[in-house]
Amino acid sequence: MKKLIVFLFIFCFSLFQISISLKEGIESARADSFKTVTVTFKVAPTPASVEVNKTLVKYNKDFIFSWGFDDGYKEGYEYGFKYLNGGYNSTLDSYFGGLYYTDGAGSSRPFSGSYSWFSVDSSYNDLHSSDSLSYMSWDNLIDSYNHGWVALNHGWTSMNFPDLEATYNYPAPKGPGSFDYNYEVSQNSSYIQEKTGFYPKHFVIPGGDQSYIRPAFNVGMKSVSAQAINFNYDGKNHLVPVEGVPLSSLNLNEYLMYRKYYAEGINFDLSSMTEYVDAIAAKSTGAEKYWAVGFTHRVSPDATSGNLSWDKFKYLMDYIAANYGRDGADNIWMTSYQEAYEYAEVYQGVSLQTSLSGDTLTISFDTSALPGDLRYYALSLLVSADQEIRSVDYGLGDFTATSANLDSGLINLDWGFFLDQDEYTRSEEEVSKAEVSRISNDRDKAQSYVNVLPDGQRKNILQNRIDNIAVLGKTWRINFGLNSYKVGTWNIYGGDKSPYNKLLENLVDTDGNVSSLSVQVVQDFNGKFTEGMNTGNNSGVIPDAYL
Repeated sequence: MKKLIVFLFIFCFSLFQISISLKEGIESARADSFKTVTVTFKVAPTPASVEVNKTLVKYNKDFIFSWGFDDGYKEGYEYGFKYLNGGYNSTLDSYFGGLYYTDGAGSSRPFSGSYSWFSVDSSYNDLHSSDSLSYMSWDNLIDSYNHGWVALNHGWTSMNFPDLEATYNYPAPKGPGSFDYNYEVSQNSSYIQEKTGFYPKHFVIPGGDQSYIRPAFNVGMKSVSAQAINFNYDGKNHLVPVEGVPLSSLNLNEYLMYRKYYAEGINFDLSSMTEYVDAIAAKSTGAEKYWAVGFTHRVSPDATSGNLSWDKFKYLMDYIAANYGRDGADNIWMTSYQEAYEYAEVYQGVSLQTSLSGDTLTISFDTSALPGDLRYYALSLLVSADQEIRSVDYGLGDFTATSANLDSGLINLDWGFFLDQDEYTRSEEEVSKAEVSRISNDRDKAQSYVNVLPDGQRKNILQNRIDNIAVLGKTWRINFGLNSYKVGTWNIYGGDKSPYNKLLENLVDTDGNVSSLSVQVVQDFNGKFTEGMNTGNNSGVIPDAYL
């Protein structure tokens, strides 16, 4: 009997401990999922005037354009990623400062995009080794991913319209067998995860082979996209919009998306290249907002059919930035396909609750019903009332980033991945690095980032710091004497008997670059400038050691 009592006591105590742990776990999960924002007005608003709405597009932009590069070619990283995000292109020997839109609350965000990625060739050899001449390396993909870009599943081999009666020598553990669409999709995401740590859940059809559609959804892909307006699977035709999809009626269940193809040989000239984006922007001026996708394969100066020339790609992106980005209307969200889709998931998956007490408005929402596999958890809110906002505070729930515009009532919330580096932070870091290293490449890189900053005091301060960097290995030739040296670039101080306190500004180096450096002779050379005497360096100054 004693043993039974002890057993019952231990059993009951264990159940009690389990129930306590379960309760604590649920409360902890709710604390993590329950988000609260507090808005304080300068004067208590009229309750009927207060409105809080989720915005269809993050940052309350008018439309979304998602750019992508197919097949994981190296040019997508060297030309695409580095031009949009900022970076050094070794082929062009140029640093790019990036292209930007703003968050509507004072910070700039770089354009981002995606890669439709397949991993192996038809013999199942990895295409993305570090010494590949044609394809991005896995390190390139990881670098892009860490800066907000994503990979979309493009099939393990990207084989399309295969011979279904042939035998394919899949490596172990699968082994030889017939072509397996399900395996091609799932294995590619698993392989990408093995190499990088992230698992793509959006599929891009290789070569128009729509036999991939049902298998892609079967193995867990959330969406399928292609250069098609008619998706045929399960015995049905599914028509999708061509000029963007309306976001207010987006059905994310087995989502299908059209992709606009940009390439040489498709009758694109510089003027017609912008028509598609212009059309999406024009449709998005009212209450309805639209999302569209564009892509190409390679970008290079000598692009062939099926790819896009560097000049045309640059023209298109510069046009978007100048007209719809930070330096234009600032009404575009230029982001990756995955981020746009996941924002829609969050938008559709949470409901807002509001409570007004005097001058304080509390906004709350529960995120526990959202999928647990998103990379981007974000939501923008728009608050309006008949009184001005004094402040915005963020309560329960961990946010990875927040920003607010008190004048417009825009509030931006992130609790997933967020690239916490605006253009000023990056420029400051690069300028500081160049000041320490005094290497020409570091200075040029810093200059590329400062070039694209908005005009203003912060830009001027950084520019002055760059101008004052004396790069190692640079040569400035200065002629203090009577005779003018004819070979090469010289800075002329002033010739015979020039006053010693004269200031020579904006010295030009031997490469012809104008600097902010200056030189001033504060004491006569050897007591005076000397006339009528030849010196070894033709300076007219004796002794030469002073130079």
